[in-house]
Amino acid sequence: MNIMICIITISETSVKPLQYKYREALKEELPVGNENAVKCNLLDAGCSNESADYVNHLYQAGRISDALHKMKMIRCDLMEELHQSQRRVDCLDYLIRQTEKEIRKQKKN
Repeated sequence: MNIMICIITISETSVKPLQYKYREALKEELPVGNENAVKCNLLDAGCSNESADYVNHLYQAGRISDALHKMKMIRCDLMEELHQSQRRVDCLDYLIRQTEKEIRKQKKN
């Protein structure tokens, strides 16, 4: 497993990447060492069994770039779900605030 660390500098005009460093994790943590590690991680991430099997198959077949592409597509889908959930929470927060205002208004009268 590789972990990417991005260090940025902030200037008056822009924010830009300065340096990327990669650190290789311990070999026993690498998915290559265990055929099912990739699938287990994908299932833990909320992927369907079908998607996890597909990515695991690509990974085990040595098609790492294809597996990475599919994982990034799955990530995009999960991020969209996250954003949809956030919009629903925002709507509920608005309703809660409005209801609390109404209760305070009623108590004053």
